[in-house]
Amino acid sequence: MFFRVLTFLFVLTAFSMAQLLDVPEEYTTPTTVRHVRAEGLINMDERSVLSRVSVRDGQVLPPSAFTEKVQKSVSDLFETGYFDDVTAWVDYQPGNENKVDLVFRVVELPALDTIFIEGCDEISEEDVRLKINLLQGRVYSKSGLERDRQNILNYYRGEGYLLAEVGFRETPVSDHENDVTFIIREGPKVQVDSIVITGNDHVPATDITDHMVTKRTHWWGDGEFKEAIFEADRDSVLNAIRHFGYLDAELKEYRAEYLPDSSCNFYLGRAVPKGRKLTLLYGQLNQAIADTANIMNRLAGRVQEKSAHYYREHRSNFHPYSQAVPVYNVQDEETAVKILNGIITYEELRKEWIKNLPKDHNWKNRKIDSLMKKHKRNRYDEKLLTRYTMEETFGALTPYDSVITSKYVRIYIDINEGRRYYTGAVHFTGNEILTDKMLSHYVYLDSGEVFDYYAYEATRSGIISAYREEGYLFAQYDETREFVNDSIVNLEYKVREGLPAQIHRVNIIGNTKTRDKVIRREVRLFPGDTYRQSSMERSFREIMQLNYFDMVYPDIQVVGDQDVDLIFKVAEKEAGTGQFSAGLAYSQSDGLTATLGVSIPNCCMGDGQSASFNVEYGEDKKSASISFMEPWFLDYPITLGTSLSYAWWNQDDDPDITRYGGTIYVGKRLKWPDDYFYGQIGYSWMMNKQGDNVDGSLIRYSGIESALNFKLIRDDKNLPQFPTDGSRYVLSVQWADEVIGSHFNFVKTDLTVKWWFPLIGDRVALALTNEYGIMVGDPLQYRTLYQMGGVLGYDGMMRGYSSGSIGYRRLGRSYQYIGAEIQWGIVPNTFYLLPLFFDAGNVFGKRYDPDTKVSKNQPNPLTEWDPSSLKRDFGFGFRVVVPMLGIIGFDFAWPLDPGETYSGLQRTSVGDMEFNFVIGQGF
Repeated sequence: MFFRVLTFLFVLTAFSMAQLLDVPEEYTTPTTVRHVRAEGLINMDERSVLSRVSVRDGQVLPPSAFTEKVQKSVSDLFETGYFDDVTAWVDYQPGNENKVDLVFRVVELPALDTIFIEGCDEISEEDVRLKINLLQGRVYSKSGLERDRQNILNYYRGEGYLLAEVGFRETPVSDHENDVTFIIREGPKVQVDSIVITGNDHVPATDITDHMVTKRTHWWGDGEFKEAIFEADRDSVLNAIRHFGYLDAELKEYRAEYLPDSSCNFYLGRAVPKGRKLTLLYGQLNQAIADTANIMNRLAGRVQEKSAHYYREHRSNFHPYSQAVPVYNVQDEETAVKILNGIITYEELRKEWIKNLPKDHNWKNRKIDSLMKKHKRNRYDEKLLTRYTMEETFGALTPYDSVITSKYVRIYIDINEGRRYYTGAVHFTGNEILTDKMLSHYVYLDSGEVFDYYAYEATRSGIISAYREEGYLFAQYDETREFVNDSIVNLEYKVREGLPAQIHRVNIIGNTKTRDKVIRREVRLFPGDTYRQSSMERSFREIMQLNYFDMVYPDIQVVGDQDVDLIFKVAEKEAGTGQFSAGLAYSQSDGLTATLGVSIPNCCMGDGQSASFNVEYGEDKKSASISFMEPWFLDYPITLGTSLSYAWWNQDDDPDITRYGGTIYVGKRLKWPDDYFYGQIGYSWMMNKQGDNVDGSLIRYSGIESALNFKLIRDDKNLPQFPTDGSRYVLSVQWADEVIGSHFNFVKTDLTVKWWFPLIGDRVALALTNEYGIMVGDPLQYRTLYQMGGVLGYDGMMRGYSSGSIGYRRLGRSYQYIGAEIQWGIVPNTFYLLPLFFDAGNVFGKRYDPDTKVSKNQPNPLTEWDPSSLKRDFGFGFRVVVPMLGIIGFDFAWPLDPGETYSGLQRTSVGDMEFNFVIGQGF
């Protein structure tokens, strides 16, 4: 190939030299390129190839320029990495030697047929494929393969798999196509063995480690080491020291040291030092294996013997020297590593390698001599000796002491604290809009106290936030520090307030399913408004509360001296907002029942309405329900909703139960007492049929339940499904009376209070719940009496007790529930763990017989209230967001007190663990 190129270039050079010699005119006349083409293409497009060529059809070039352009074109084609051979040829036109066709003859490298991934267990194959740039059906190069190998390796290291190995294997499937397999050995994640802190004479080590994201390994978790996070922790360490007033603190040492790798193995991608070719190692290994006098000739094949199932089962039946073992021809890194590691790992092979080491050899590595002199070597000594001697036997190998292969690191931090500083005075200049007194509310440093760096940072951000709240988005300040008596720090802030920012436009992007107007009506800032930080944050919260998006990304874009555009980039839920379920369920009370359910929270072309439809059909149970809700009726913040339902149960010896009816309601967002309030009023009508009523009884079973329903809600939690901060208060009142056509007369009042408190960032939160209910009236509909037990369908969440068992046959006119949960978002929007929950609650009221008259002469429900009788349970659970199914979860709970039978009697002993299946319910 190179001979042909050089011959052609020599001829071209001769042409270019002709202008310096006294030669005929036809040899110095410019060359006209009639046509440029490429030959030998199989998978590549000719147009794509010729786009890299410097010569074009119809160009007229002097011989010297023609030579340079052809030479550059050949180089450019080689640099693409897609060709094994490139030559340039000139076809002269008969009768006109100055007009030529330029032909580039190429030999393509193979094209990619299929990519396979092996060994990705902890990280999904889909995520790995996103790091691969090679395209199926396209020609690829070795450099492209190596780039993708590095991309995968870097991705694994970024996820904490610092010991991951990535190699590749090419398998021909035709003359011009290869399959490529990326071979991954993930290995364990690198863990932090310990953090050693020195020089911290006045700063507790726990204060430093508590502020680091990198943590020491504990039995319950943590301890994952990531290099990027470790480097970012450098500032966290310094700030933790500055928190105690040591503003001049510096780190004399900050490093992570890998502990020794006891395996002593070689790793894919690191078998030879960077920059050294693997072919050198293959040659050294193959030469040793082919030599019958070399120990590698016997050991290489026995690695397969040790690892293959056939040999493990049958090798004991044959004499060692009679066994047929494979003779390797090493052509790839995977095979080389497998042979070397097999000898290091298997004790029998390792001892044979050591036994055949030369006794009086002059080893370059002094550590080999000290290991050889040991009379009793442990397993690690043998592996290390084998590894060291292999490195000297095969010089292409990477030295053990130069690679990082341990799964544990120890972090060393050496501190120079320096002088401790104290807070002096804080002054402001240049501030006109906000007075000194107003700005002093955002100063968190206390004069005379230790200069707290965290309070200092909060002061700096507080000043900017104060101006942003007033619309001064462009406000800036210069800070001056004055040191008094070497240890007191006075601060002066020279403020440049600028002009208030005005909203120019509000842009919504990323909404592929939800209409703009559904999002815009939740935004609290409009074009022409003065910018306010609190309104921006509230807009983010309200959009998230729609529960249509995985995340909302607010941004500000400056478009003028005072004007800004607000950008809300939304990410539609990957799992979708709709839910579909179908299946079979069996219970002792309902028998075998088929279920079908559809719920669409954002139906009707993304206009924000919600609808649902559910059907259950079985021998002992049949039910159907349908509902619809419009949150912005006629584009006003008025909610309008309705629902219809029908249910029938076979009760064996008791009369069958039939219920059907519907509800309609209207609600509105309120601005008083604040704009987190929502009020709703509705009407419900329900026909209840369950046999004859007992005359004169307080409890009735059959009749029309006609009621007005009132609800008042205050909700400021930060997220709609899995909140970590905020609260939710719900007060609901149901009033049924003969005045509105009801056969029942009662007033039922319920109050639910929930608080969420963040414990560790936005991942771990504590949720506290309080529920109370009371009902008065005569007569009462028995299904409106309070019952507890289980997760869904009953009051409270007494997960350690059977569904509806607490209060089932009691006159439950009041109840109380207290709950506490630790909620841990392991994978936000996907997987949430309840490491611990605690429930306490009870229904208050005496037992009654449903077949006899219940006296109307009952005490006030408040007098039956007895918080000391609350039943308790504890347990753990989790929630998973499943596409199309929504939220599903499982709770495992253990009761701490005796429960009740379904006849209303107290059990004599504490029950066993209760399993609860949860669907459609978050926290």
